[in-house]
Amino acid sequence: MAQASLVGEVTQVLCAAGGALDLPELRRRLRVGLGSDALERLLRECGRFVVAARPGAGGETAVPERVVLAASPLRLCRVQQGSKPGCVGLCAQLHLCKFMVYGACKFLRTGKNCRNSHSLTTDHNLSVLRTHGVDHLSYNELCQLLFQNDPWLLPEICQHYNKGDGPHGSCSFQKQCIKLHICQYFLQGECKFGTSCKRSHNFSNSENLEKLEKLGMSSDLVSRLPSIYRNAHDIKNKSSAPSRVPPPQGPQGTSGKAGGEVRLVGCTGGPGLARSDST
Repeated sequence: MAQASLVGEVTQVLCAAGGALDLPELRRRLRVGLGSDALERLLRECGRFVVAARPGAGGETAVPERVVLAASPLRLCRVQQGSKPGCVGLCAQLHLCKFMVYGACKFLRTGKNCRNSHSLTTDHNLSVLRTHGVDHLSYNELCQLLFQNDPWLLPEICQHYNKGDGPHGSCSFQKQCIKLHICQYFLQGECKFGTSCKRSHNFSNSENLEKLEKLGMSSDLVSRLPSIYRNAHDIKNKSSAPSRVPPPQGPQGTSGKAGGEVRLVGCTGGPGLARSDST
């Protein structure tokens, strides 16, 4: 099978599984038989994936698991999303309504017309999908890829909430804050306090849920936000990570963080496959 096809299949398998899988499980789910060495070589030769070392089932004392994440430069065009859309169509980003990606366009819900496209099958969007090699992904798979790679799609976490004492930390806006009040270390997989943490680990509490529902986020998306933020954190930090992926049975690191090492593998990806569904 050509490398472009393999890259496309790996991307689709990852996005269908929530954007990330450990290496053995990824290999098991691939339709085409691919040895471990061949899979490692594919990851090294392609720039569409990030490999992160995350704590194993035994916690910090366990050998880290190598997790592969689907990465992409694909974004929504922010110029097109403005009050006066100004993109002339020469960008390589999707012209797609941000709120539709969340699950329900807030303009259509209130009986208003939305000025942004709700279709992936426009000439511009089809061209962009082919350029990025993701024209074979289903709509849900594509949304997963966007959520963990496009930082504009993820609601901002209040940094002041994560500092200071008290139920709202040092956030002066408290319950009126428009940002999410949730533990940033929990989202990075690095919170050591667990259920005893004084910061919220719950997107579904009344304060956070109200903000997310105003954006039109579906209940399914809200339930997936912890893993999406974790994936986004690992992908974002790939450039500052060590250049070597830890071997499967390598020595345990001494860092106190639970997040582990992260790296980008490869340089460029090939074109996508034929689209497998319609939207």
